[in-house]
Parts: sequence; structure tokens; C-alpha cells
Amino acid sequence: MKPLDIISAICVIGLWAGNFVAAKYMLNYWPPFFMSAIRFGVVAVLLLPFAKIPYGAFKKIFYLSFTLGILHFGLIMVGLKGLDASTSTIAVQAGVPFSVLLASIVLKEKLYAHQIVGICISFIGFLVLVGEPQIFSRLGPFLIVVAAAFFWAIANLQSRGLKDISGFTLNAWFALFTMPELLLVSFVTEDGQMEGLLEADLTTYFCLMYTVVMSTIVAYGMWYRLLSKYPVTQVAPFNMLSPFFGALFGVLFYNESMTWLKIIGAVVIVAGVSVLVFYKPKSSKIKT
Repeated sequence: MKPLDIISAICVIGLWAGNFVAAKYMLNYWPPFFMSAIRFGVVAVLLLPFAKIPYGAFKKIFYLSFTLGILHFGLIMVGLKGLDASTSTIAVQAGVPFSVLLASIVLKEKLYAHQIVGICISFIGFLVLVGEPQIFSRLGPFLIVVAAAFFWAIANLQSRGLKDISGFTLNAWFALFTMPELLLVSFVTEDGQMEGLLEADLTTYFCLMYTVVMSTIVAYGMWYRLLSKYPVTQVAPFNMLSPFFGALFGVLFYNESMTWLKIIGAVVIVAGVSVLVFYKPKSSKIKT
């Protein structure tokens, strides 16, 4: 990958990690699916007036809105409600091996030996972080976030089929499709929506604008561009940097504990990502 694209990918992960901090605060007032619906409703309002019409791609965008909108964004907020921000960024890492495995099976993308080594190193760091007792005490929400990570991996594959559409246009129309779906799920499964809107403070709406502008419009626009230029197996591993940013932001904003297990796990994960990104193989291909 080009140096600027590597920096771009790292920035995306940092912005997404910050989204966990912002979303955690909003969940004090709004139910998970309802909060996600508000987020994408605002994104649609901001982007649609300037977005092109993606003729011939509406069906694919609809499928993406279901997978990424409800099964990823919706579920991840459900899990986050019962977890702290740093733990949630740990659980999301399951999406990386899911992405690499699915890309190999579905898209027939070739795996290199160094990629397998890098994933294994990162997975060791993931296991170190999972060893935190607080995660086992909240196993249900943790597994929900892991499930959301699986659907993120599926969405990455779906996004490859939309590479001819700009990230800006895809963001706009994805948000339009996703918002009513999330609202429907919210009104069927949740309550307290109107009360939450009335009781929310200014910080809640500031956090909302962060998730809309920085985490959704900016970060996903950059992410879609990277997926259009590089294989999923090369882009997805950057998400393993999330625990590093998540732990940092958790300490800064919520005074979450920074234990040695978290530090060691984050360092090992960064080492694994470095192998995945910077090592240039000669001819060691492993096709699955």
C-alpha cells in the first residue's frame, strides 16, 4: 500500500474508535437501534442533496444496508450498551479474521504466508485482551459485538461489488436505505425513544455530530475508497489497531482501567498488523 493510504487507513480506525466513546455517551439517553437510526437519518439529510443517483446499484445497496446497517451497526450498539468502550473495540477485532477468511473463500483472494503469520500474532494479542476478567463477566454483550463483527466482514465483501460508486454517494444512499430499517426495528423492540430525545443534553448532540461527520461521512468514505483500491485481505487487518485506540480513548474519556494485559495485548496486535501491512513477500502464496 502507498504510504498515504496506510496513513488514511490508520486515521479511519482512530475515527471509528472515537465513535465508540461518542456512542457510549449517547446510549445514556437513546436506545441502540434508535440511536443508529438518528445517526443515518442525519447522514442522509446532509449528503443526499449532493450525491449522484447510483443507477443499477439500488439492489446491492439495499442488501448492504441490511447487513451493515441492522446486523452490524445496530447489533454493535446493543452490545456496547453493556460493555465499556475499550472492551467493545476488542470484540470488534473478530471482524478481521472473518474478513480474511470470507475473502479467501468467496472472492478467491490469495493468502500469503506472512498474512497468516500476522493474523496469528494479532490473534494472540486478542486472546491476551480477552483474558481480562471484566470481559467474561459481560459475555453476552461481548458475543453480540463479535456477531456484529462477522456481519462487518460480510459487508466488506458486499462493498467490493460497489467499487464503481464513490464513497460519498454510497454513504448517502446507504444511509437513506438504513434509517427506516433501523427505525422499524427500534419501534418493534425498544421503547423510550421520544423521552430520550427530550432529555438528551448538548453533549449528546455533539457526540451525534461526531458519529455523523467524522465516523460515518469521513471515515467510511475513506474506507470505501481503500476497499476499491486494495484487496479486503490487505485493508481489513488495519482494524486490529482498534484496541490500541479504544484503550487510549477509554482511559482519556471514561477513566477506564489500563491494565498490563491491555497494554501487552495492544502491543502484540500492533506487531501483527505491522507484519500484515509492511512485510513484502517474494512468492510465498497460500491459496485456500
